[in-house]
Amino acid sequence: LRMMAATKWVDTHCNVPNILQKMFNGSSSLEHYTQLRQQFPPSFGGILSVSSDRESQDDTFRLMNESEDIHAAFGIHPLYAEQYTPECEERIIKFMDHPKVMAWGEIGLDYHKFEGMNYAEPPLQKKIFVDQMQHALRLKKPIIIHTREAEQDTLQMMKEHIPTDWKVHVHCFTDSKEFAKELLTTFSNLYIGFTGVITFKNSTALQEVAKSIPIDRLLLETDGPFMAPIPHRGKTCHSGHIPFIAEKLAQLHGIPIEQLYEKCRENTKAMYNI
Repeated sequence: LRMMAATKWVDTHCNVPNILQKMFNGSSSLEHYTQLRQQFPPSFGGILSVSSDRESQDDTFRLMNESEDIHAAFGIHPLYAEQYTPECEERIIKFMDHPKVMAWGEIGLDYHKFEGMNYAEPPLQKKIFVDQMQHALRLKKPIIIHTREAEQDTLQMMKEHIPTDWKVHVHCFTDSKEFAKELLTTFSNLYIGFTGVITFKNSTALQEVAKSIPIDRLLLETDGPFMAPIPHRGKTCHSGHIPFIAEKLAQLHGIPIEQLYEKCRENTKAMYNI
């Protein structure tokens, strides 16, 4: 039943090359994408594939050109701030010319402590966050925000640099209800995305946050290949898993799933023009 939505949905955030590489032994060919796509329900309506590191840029651009399903976004993730060289910046600016490149991102701040990992420190993260916000504004591109355990700094920098009516997608939201509320009140065209994490048994706090977001400000996303929803937890997450996330969001809001799909579809069009 869950697979039979009348409204076509879009996965507004995943990394198609990374999903394919995980599933097909390092290959991200169109042939393998076509194979994966056969597993998607008939209600599948498209993907925004987000490249947030140097490695996935070329494959993302190629797949976007090869498949009509795929639109793209490019940016450098805060943890990979070291990769944001002048050469990389130029490449992203060039990508933005393409009519199927719908946004700049994901960009932002991530203060999570990863044991034994050598990720970028906050000062460099902040520098490239500002640089990328400024480019996105100059090129009139919507912005995709990644923020984790950095609520105050993220909010302060967004308020400082982003006009309050700009189109913004705060993706894979895992922070507090207060932060979500402040974002939604400050930015009138800001949307929030929740991933498969909201289906996990231990995600009651995040479920409360999701419940508090008006449905006209929600976007559907998987963040594949990460965090596959129940019942696929632990496997490679892909766009075909959207119905499990949608079902959970509809249940939390106490509305029919079709209503949720319709609303999120409108929101996707408003945010990304897809």
